[in-house]
Amino acid sequence: MKSSRPLSNNPSLSQVDKFRAGAQRLPLHPAESKLLTVLLVHLCLLPWAIGTMYLWTQLASLLLAAIGFGLANWPRDYQAQFTGGPVFRMAPWSKLIRFPFFWLGLALLTYIAIQGLNPAWSFETNATHWWLRRIKNISWLPSGIDSPFVRFNAWRALIIYSSVWLVACSIWIGLTRRLSIQYLFMGLAINGFVLAIIAAAQRFAGNGKILWIVDPPQGAGIFASFIYKNHAGAYLGLLVTVAFSMAYWFYDRGVRRLQKSNPSALFAFMGLFLGLMVVFSFSRAAAVLLLGYLGVASVALVLAHRRKAPGTGSPIVIATLLLGFAGFSYVTLQSFEIDRVVRRFAEFSEERFTSTHAGDRKIVRAAASEMLKENWLKGTGAGSFRYYFPEYAKHYPTIYHEGKSFWEHAHCDWLEFPIELGLIGTLLLLACAGSIGIILVRNNFWNHQLAILLLLGGTMTLAHAWVEFVFQNPAVLLTWVILPVCLARWLELVNEQR
Repeated sequence: MKSSRPLSNNPSLSQVDKFRAGAQRLPLHPAESKLLTVLLVHLCLLPWAIGTMYLWTQLASLLLAAIGFGLANWPRDYQAQFTGGPVFRMAPWSKLIRFPFFWLGLALLTYIAIQGLNPAWSFETNATHWWLRRIKNISWLPSGIDSPFVRFNAWRALIIYSSVWLVACSIWIGLTRRLSIQYLFMGLAINGFVLAIIAAAQRFAGNGKILWIVDPPQGAGIFASFIYKNHAGAYLGLLVTVAFSMAYWFYDRGVRRLQKSNPSALFAFMGLFLGLMVVFSFSRAAAVLLLGYLGVASVALVLAHRRKAPGTGSPIVIATLLLGFAGFSYVTLQSFEIDRVVRRFAEFSEERFTSTHAGDRKIVRAAASEMLKENWLKGTGAGSFRYYFPEYAKHYPTIYHEGKSFWEHAHCDWLEFPIELGLIGTLLLLACAGSIGIILVRNNFWNHQLAILLLLGGTMTLAHAWVEFVFQNPAVLLTWVILPVCLARWLELVNEQR
């Protein structure tokens, strides 16, 4: 709350300290409650809205993000019943302009807009075919493709990135209480649990439609409300980490406060059920990575438990965690032929490949690598991969076969983002991530088990992006970005109260 200032005169340091301490014992400010409601509605809607892959869902996401951003920037007056001094007014904008992510994200959005305004190619069609026609542009500026908005182009990408940027900034300046972030995490976990229940019901009693209502695109491998099973696996895997993080946090707080009961077991159950649904999504990469996450997280929590003072904590909880991990491991290994999974990962780094599916992916990766070599500086333009790729894929005709005549993505986000954004845009993306990372390091995130569990989950999704295009799904992308932002805000609030 460094942006606090009185309406009448300057408060003394003791009054500011009383304000910060007392605010944590009061109900949420009405403006913060409204913002929290909008954030929960927005983040919980993302997976249900067909993974936010369609145009109308992306526009709805942008609208909710803009509403939340407006609420976050609305000045707030705080009564002085706990300060003994004047009424305080929060000025969120002054905190926003000191947030590096705000300026770096704005620079990235500007870069994408320049690509959209300076197309080097035009998308054209006739009754049976489509092609690209070279058009005049400003050669020294970043460029893109003049392609249909409904199909996908730089402006659609700008909508998605703008939503992410607005939500992240709203969380940073609008949530002034750890309780708000706690509610946000709890809401995400509960929403994911309900989605997992629907996924289970659909798995055993589905009718081939998304949520029994929406007809999926031809050839789509749907799961729950997602068009693509690997997107579902990545999203549910993220929520597993949120559920387990909340389980540990409630457990640890209960130990410190000597509480007889707390919701930790409930969130642990949610996490295990979400994990099972990751397995039954049949996304092999998501399941194997989640298995690795649970193994590392279990070791981390056991070590944290051993560091506690003698007589604190319950060995039953740790034993339950280890049994849950063992059970999940058994189900995962029984559900998949694990040697096939290992071979699938290995095929991306070997010269020889055995399956048609993995072979296609390897050839796509080779063609995409050539694409990156020729467009590494300024990129081909946000949202342009699907249009440019055939020019490079024609040298690899074997990837075009019956049932697969068009590749929208590289199935490797680590390649696709640099291809579209180039070195300049990629550096801006990394700078955005680095600005949050600096805040986490500054607040000693390694001393907080909640932070370790969540960041391990984010690392799991990054690894998944090496073999899939998980970040091309707005629900996965936005959720993945806001988790470390929420965590950084949480740790900053913890340190402010010391």
